[in-house]
Amino acid sequence: MRKRAFLFLILVLAAAILIWRGRAKNFVETALDVGRDVVTVSEDQIKVGDDVFLVEIADTSEERTKGLSGRPGLAANRGMLFLFDRPDLYGFWMKDMKFSINIIWIKENRVVGITEELEPDTNPNPKIYYPPTLVDKVLEVRAGVVRERNIRVGDEVIVSLIQNQ
Repeated sequence: MRKRAFLFLILVLAAAILIWRGRAKNFVETALDVGRDVVTVSEDQIKVGDDVFLVEIADTSEERTKGLSGRPGLAANRGMLFLFDRPDLYGFWMKDMKFSINIIWIKENRVVGITEELEPDTNPNPKIYYPPTLVDKVLEVRAGVVRERNIRVGDEVIVSLIQNQ
């Protein structure tokens, strides 16, 4: 009980500081995830249409191969953003996944395709999913998020990378 009270006090103090600095939205979204055991501390963001997601960046071969594999889940306001140096038909699989996802295919800061409700794949030769056209970014989010947030092909995408500025 004391530990939770202390954590709550820290969160309230941090919220006050962030509000003062104009960054309360990210803090509130992060604080809401604490109780879910799916905490990703990152302020990198991607805006798709009118919706903002806090993202982890996968921009190395190793990070891209692992992706979200092995994780227990993902909060609705979180995602993994795969960044590529050049547009191509990059393939994605559901190997070792423990939850379903939606894939948002992006080229030149526009949604060019969406693949919904991909289920975990235990097959030794997992199915590989490809975009409908060349892409330079791919966003993975929890299954159902595309439908819930009404994300559509053609939506504008804005990426804000705090860590790399």
